[in-house]
Amino acid sequence: SDDPMFRRLTRGREGLFRDVTNEFFASLCLRRFDIVRCQRLAGTSRWLYLLRKK
Repeated sequence: SDDPMFRRLTRGREGLFRDVTNEFFASLCLRRFDIVRCQRLAGTSRWLYLLRKK
């Protein structure tokens, strides 16, 4: 991830999170939620998800 806070939070555990992508995150969410909306936050590399429980 190119998000500085994510890198800070996962420092020392990079191997656990190297394959985490927005697509992977969304696929996990879809197991229990419907994705109502997903949008990139302007000026950042962060995404905001609105989820509804299935």
